[in-house]
Amino acid sequence: MLSTGIPKLDRMLGGGFIPGTSVVVLGATGIGKTHLGLAFAHAGLKQEGKRGAILDLTMRGDAQRHREYAGRLFGWSLEEAREVEPFSLGDGRLLRLFAGEKAGPRLSRRLPLLLRFLYGSFASGVRRLVVDGIEPLGTVEVQEEALTYIARMVRKRHDWLAREALRERFFSSAGLVEEHSYEPDKITVVYLVTARENLLEELIRRGLSSSGLEANATTVILMGRVVSAGKVKRALYVAKHRGAECSDEIAEFRITEHGLEM
Repeated sequence: MLSTGIPKLDRMLGGGFIPGTSVVVLGATGIGKTHLGLAFAHAGLKQEGKRGAILDLTMRGDAQRHREYAGRLFGWSLEEAREVEPFSLGDGRLLRLFAGEKAGPRLSRRLPLLLRFLYGSFASGVRRLVVDGIEPLGTVEVQEEALTYIARMVRKRHDWLAREALRERFFSSAGLVEEHSYEPDKITVVYLVTARENLLEELIRRGLSSSGLEANATTVILMGRVVSAGKVKRALYVAKHRGAECSDEIAEFRITEHGLEM
């Protein structure tokens, strides 16, 4: 099992996320999804020797504050990958996919960069990918297109993805491609999705979608606000954890200067 970087959440999940699966974390803006995603990515340093990669799909500026949080919470100098060299990318990098897209974002313009980032991360030993900045599902066409594409590319054979990412350099880099081979079924992807619902009770009552990310995910975590003892607090609930036992607890948490604490 892969640690989430949050001990109580690991216990609720029977040890953590299942390697090689997809996870959806669903919650309102500002609830703490990015904190959870960064904790999971950082936990890879201890468990696999490599921090996870962060792919930000937001089109509203750097609202997620990934670099600030990573530095303050984990002493992690999270570098933004603007130009990607696949065989020297390293781990723990951030790609803001649609940054600088002024005339309306188009995935086709960003595909070469996205492919190099995905392949370069995995070829560098990264086995955790966090996809952040996802608006409510079904509301932003270019994000839906990107999510479908990412889900396919993550599971492709290493040499297939290398061919797409390297293009004309593929044959001259054949030795490096094999030297940096990896198993796609060992890569775990966490999708951080904004929900319209603010209250955890509303999210639970709504239920999970029968199609798309929520339906295909092995694990779904809901994050929302609850009213407790006359105060509005944050809480999360594991709505699905297929193939493993998990707690049915609604667990309160806080966002502090030390990150997400349970």
